[in-house]
Amino acid sequence: ARPAQGLATGSDVHSGSNQIDVAIEHPAPGAELIYIPNIPLWLRIRKAETQCFEVFLNDESKGITCDHDTILDVTPIPGEYQIRLVATFLLSSHGPFFESTFRILPGAPLPTAPPACVHEYHKWWHSSNIWMHSTWRGVVTHKAPTDMWNYQEILHELKPTILIEFG
Repeated sequence: ARPAQGLATGSDVHSGSNQIDVAIEHPAPGAELIYIPNIPLWLRIRKAETQCFEVFLNDESKGITCDHDTILDVTPIPGEYQIRLVATFLLSSHGPFFESTFRILPGAPLPTAPPACVHEYHKWWHSSNIWMHSTWRGVVTHKAPTDMWNYQEILHELKPTILIEFG
């Protein structure tokens, strides 16, 4: 897709005396993504730390972001989409700063039930009593390693000041 007049395409853009380099890296311009139900749209924007943009999806505002990675509150269905960024740090007369188009293609249907091997693994895990010997830093946890892996991912991302476990 060709950008409208005055829009950036990810190359260096000049605004007054400042040089601005902005691009939507994901979804890449012209990308064709596979539809997965109930998965929101994720944007990755190449920009300076201090820059914020209002994000439009098909001419509808989806809010303002100052982050490089942004999850939009929308679950797109198969079709064509246009993303437009409007810089909040420039005069509104500057207009759209960057725009890109992409498509979401229909995907294969997702399975409705886990494969039999998942059920067999859980039966083995519990019947072998391995769960009774799972530890974390010397403390018995009674938890599956996959669950603990997910916990550490969540804790690393959220960095809570206090953690209380129930059950």
